[in-house]
Amino acid sequence: MPTLYKSLRSFLQFSLGTTTTNNRNFSQPFEIQTYRTTVQRFSEHMSSVLNNHFQTTFLGDYLKRILNDSQMLEQVRTNTHLHPFQFTKMVLIKCDDGSHTRLHIWHKPPPVETPHNHGWDFTSCVLTGALRNTKYSRLTDATDTGDIVMDEYHMDLSIDDKQYHLQCHKSHVPLAISSQITYNSGQQYFQTYDELHSSHPTESGTITLVKVGPLKSTSNIVFKDHNYIPPPPLETYPSISREELVTQINIVLQTTPKELLQMSIHELCDYV
Repeated sequence: MPTLYKSLRSFLQFSLGTTTTNNRNFSQPFEIQTYRTTVQRFSEHMSSVLNNHFQTTFLGDYLKRILNDSQMLEQVRTNTHLHPFQFTKMVLIKCDDGSHTRLHIWHKPPPVETPHNHGWDFTSCVLTGALRNTKYSRLTDATDTGDIVMDEYHMDLSIDDKQYHLQCHKSHVPLAISSQITYNSGQQYFQTYDELHSSHPTESGTITLVKVGPLKSTSNIVFKDHNYIPPPPLETYPSISREELVTQINIVLQTTPKELLQMSIHELCDYV
C-alpha cells in the first residue's frame, strides 16, 4: 500500500506540473479545470494499468476471479447477451478507447451464412471446437452472378442503445468467395474492419476469445437473403441470468484445453 500511495502521489505531482510536495500545498484549492484534467489523466492512466494487468493474467485465473467476485460477475452479466447470430457474447474487459475482449459461446451453428464486416479490427482465437472463416469480395460486374447474390444492409454503429439497426441499402449484390479456412482449438486469425467475412462454427459448443480494437467506422455492412424480413428493433438484446452466466463460464473452464487456460489474453490474441 505505501508503494501504491507513493505512485499515486508522484502521478498527481506530475499531472499538476510539480516535482516535489514542497512546491504545492495540496490542502489549498486550485483551479477546477486543473482538477478535472488531473482526474481525467488519472482515470486514463489507471485504465491503462488495469487493462495491461488483465491482458497479462492467465485466462483461466481471470475467469475464476469473475466467478469468485460478485461485483465482477454482475458487471460481466450486464455486458452479456444473446447475439442474433446465435451465440452468447460475453464481454470480459472494456477499455476507454472502445476496445474490449469478449467470449463467443456458440450454442449451435447458425442456419445460414451471413457475410458482413465490422466497425473495428479484431483477433479471434478458437478455444474449443472449430470455426470456419469465409472471406468475400464484392463483384462490380452486374452481369456476373458470383458465388452468391444477396441484399446489402447497413447498420448504424453510432447508436448505442442495444438495438439491431438495419436498413436495406442495395438489392441483388453479387459476391464471390475469396478464401475459406477452418481454425481449430489454439489457432487464431486477424480480421480488418473493412473485410467481408462470415464465421460459422463447424461444431456445436465452439468457443472463441475475441479481442476487439477501437472503433474505426460508425457503420458496417450485413448481407441477407432476398427473403429476409428485418425484425422490429429490440428494446435490448436478450440478457442472461447470473446462474446462466456462471454455468457458461464453467463450461468454458471445463472444455477449454488446460494449456490455453494457462495462457494470457495477450498471448491468445496477439494481433490487436
